[in-house]
Amino acid sequence: MRHHDHIYLLPQPADVNIVSVLTLLVAMGALATAIYGLSTWKKQLKGTHHYELAKRMLVAAYELRYEVKSTRSPFVPADAASAYQQRWNSLLKPARVLKSSLFEAEIVWDKEKAKKLGSDMDKLLGELSVAIEMYLMSKQDQYRDTASELFTVEQAYVLYSNRQQPEDQYAKKVDKIISKIEEFATQYLKKT
Repeated sequence: MRHHDHIYLLPQPADVNIVSVLTLLVAMGALATAIYGLSTWKKQLKGTHHYELAKRMLVAAYELRYEVKSTRSPFVPADAASAYQQRWNSLLKPARVLKSSLFEAEIVWDKEKAKKLGSDMDKLLGELSVAIEMYLMSKQDQYRDTASELFTVEQAYVLYSNRQQPEDQYAKKVDKIISKIEEFATQYLKKT
């Protein structure tokens, strides 16, 4: 008898029975179910992430719209610098959350569109910031003679929300960018 006659690495056809076949099929079925379950779980996590990002972006956009409106209030107390600083600080929190959400959207959604929305919002907030700065400078004694050059009518339209204006162009720009953010984010809410 040769040594290799006694060693079988695989079952021989005569040794295979129905129990072995069924055990193999059950194991393969369990593996397929596990793979399918992991795939479903991964899709669910991805969908949840997209939903949370879209929700966070929309909430920040709506809060920012509210804070811009509050910042533009025509009521200015005696201590204008302090009042505007407080208003601006309130505006910064949702602006940062929105900016952060747009950075994340650049990674997971549409890089160019998220960048454009962030750039457009930065431009609008920059206009408001400059209007505030020019208004505050124009109120300083050293600039009283040139106040109208510092704080222009166009900047006043940016700074003040005035219901008597036939067209509040700045508010329309804010509403337009918020609408674009809504459109951008809600498409990912619908996919989940």
